[in-house]
Amino acid sequence: MNRCARPRPLAAGLAAALLVVTAGCNDDSSSTTDAAPTTASSTSGPSAPADGDEPITITVSATGHAHGQPDSLTMMIGAEIISPSVSEALSTLSSKLTALLGFLADSGIPGEDIQTAWLSTYPIYDGSINGSPRISGYQASVSLNVQVSDLDTAGTLIDGATFVLGDALRLQGLSWTIADSDPLLATARADGVERARRQAEQIAEAAGLELGELRSISANIDGSMLPYATAGGGDAEGIPLSPGNQLVTVTIRAEYTATPG
Repeated sequence: MNRCARPRPLAAGLAAALLVVTAGCNDDSSSTTDAAPTTASSTSGPSAPADGDEPITITVSATGHAHGQPDSLTMMIGAEIISPSVSEALSTLSSKLTALLGFLADSGIPGEDIQTAWLSTYPIYDGSINGSPRISGYQASVSLNVQVSDLDTAGTLIDGATFVLGDALRLQGLSWTIADSDPLLATARADGVERARRQAEQIAEAAGLELGELRSISANIDGSMLPYATAGGGDAEGIPLSPGNQLVTVTIRAEYTATPG
């Protein structure tokens, strides 16, 4: 029968005793289990969040504003003719339109700033004959988009169009614009970013958190610039028109990290 080997005594001069564990004997009646060695370790700083834990974030949405005075105007000027026949209506409308285009050219409006928006004809019904609609005439209409860069002449252009077209004149509306809107957009974006930051700080303070770094940010222009106030005054001649001010808005969406306060 095999016996376990006995460890020999260690040298007496060592400062610390080292225990050596020998492997088990080859005796059929005994069993052994190899234990993996363990080592102790330490780390500094906060521990990483467990898998699946989401970091604290604060997401805000804020609208930045900027305004300026329009420097360009688009007038929708049209004419409408009613005649017994389509050909007569279109012929009269053509004469009116030719006169209007000539007047606009003489007023310094270049051809590239004049756009035909629509041209239409349709019958006019007046009562019925034997249950069927009766056509009493035909209407022909045209509309031009006229861009005016010199706002001082806008009122006189309307007066001149009234003189040229007479009762056929149709004004569909005015559209004020700012030719170079980039500076306004830049101001609105900066305002939106600042507003978003203040919102995030207020939310963090109310929740007892410390606001951290900016994780993501996006900007969206909220449609076209809209007039919201009048500036007073008007043109020296013609119908007085006031450009007022226009507002441009940009929505900023931002996400910040946060830590417990």
